[in-house]
Amino acid sequence: MKTPDQAADGYPLFPINIRREGSGFAVAFKSIPPEAFTDPFVAETTARFTEPPIERRLQTIGDARSLETIAPRGIIYHVSKCGSTLVSQLLKRLDDVIVYSQPDALNDLLMPPHAYSAEQLIQALRALGALFADHARRPYVLKLESWNVLYCRLLQQAFPATPSVFCIRDPIDVAVSVMEDPDPGVWYRHLKSGNNPFFAQFGLDTAARPAPGDYIALFYTRFCAAIRQLEPQSSRIIRYDSMPESIWRTVAPAFNLPVPAAALARMQQAAEFYSKDPLGTQRTFVADSTGKRQRVAADVSAAIDAVARPAYEQMLLMASGTAD
Repeated sequence: MKTPDQAADGYPLFPINIRREGSGFAVAFKSIPPEAFTDPFVAETTARFTEPPIERRLQTIGDARSLETIAPRGIIYHVSKCGSTLVSQLLKRLDDVIVYSQPDALNDLLMPPHAYSAEQLIQALRALGALFADHARRPYVLKLESWNVLYCRLLQQAFPATPSVFCIRDPIDVAVSVMEDPDPGVWYRHLKSGNNPFFAQFGLDTAARPAPGDYIALFYTRFCAAIRQLEPQSSRIIRYDSMPESIWRTVAPAFNLPVPAAALARMQQAAEFYSKDPLGTQRTFVADSTGKRQRVAADVSAAIDAVARPAYEQMLLMASGTAD
């Protein structure tokens, strides 16, 4: 018989969602072996396992376990549409590491507005980290959604020794990609919602409805400002145009992940294809930045250049080690 802590196949259960319940949180689990997480995103993997979830309360960690045993080996932040999925998919080609890409359970904890104190969220993040660690049974990496970087200080407080990378790309390319995406990230889906949950944190009217270019520029700038709150030695800036080589030359070493010759060959081969294609699909990657810059609307370009480009240039300086 399956218990709330152990899957029938012998693996601990994987946390698929978290919801707020009274003074704490309730967690939904599914039985999924760690090796199954090869899809570009966690949600695609969990959707392939159709058994009903099991739910129990999220248990705090206390002092029984050290942070070293539950913390991720590394965290991947990004500005959206900038190669972060390529990073996570290539890291999956390494031996003895599990990569959880955009886990819904983490999004559930971080989605504003927050009904709990920062300390309560930090404890909940550690408890969730323990669930990931128990499930992976080896080092694990978290690749997050772009808006999660707004809460990178909370994540650093939860896992102070965990290094991170921040993937960036020219904001014009990001803007066009976001606007053309038929299924954009949650932050962009709130563009015209009239009750934007992120705006309160920004000190803006939650009913505001800015133009798309202004909206993307605002979020791009806020993402960059958030990462600048972290200690410089704790996060590395990864430029889109440095990929894929920077993934095995910079990201893997930053996360203390070995890249033996066989794994490097697998990474180099996988880099030739679109990283977001579903399992079983393999299309050769074709760069599209030039086309994006030709398609951008004048008002979007003006908003990006006025607001987001200075933030991008500051990130480039940080990447080169010349920022103030």
